Amino acid sequence: MSIAYGPKKIIRTAAAQLNHISTDGGSDTSVIGRACDLSLYIYASIQLVWSGLAAPGAQDATLTVEVSDDGTNWKTKKTDRGGVISDCVLTPLTAAGNDFMHITDVTERFYRVNWAKNSITAGTITCLLIAKD
Repeated sequence: MSIAYGPKKIIRTAAAQLNHISTDGGSDTSVIGRACDLSLYIYASIQLVWSGLAAPGAQDATLTVEVSDDGTNWKTKKTDRGGVISDCVLTPLTAAGNDFMHITDVTERFYRVNWAKNSITAGTITCLLIAKD
């Protein structure tokens, strides 16, 4: 029997011109306020959906997947893509669109995403996570 986590909106219709971390609760009502515990899963997919992004130059915002085993100390998730180790990062290159990141090596317990607005001045973002065993 297969079990699934999500799909869960971990950032929901958030202002793209602000920074968001999906574990920040309290005043940031656009995030879930806790890390996603994926210790029972081996595959994950993260989708970023954006619209109305505006920047004075090129789009330079990033959505980074961060991982932790203790839920306190965070590092950028690395993945092996055809023998090349790279960071799990999505970068929107247009004013509107969506992109996916598939993680086939869920080896850490806690996952979160970190949206860094950089020069984005307007727009909205939504980020969803789903995991399967």
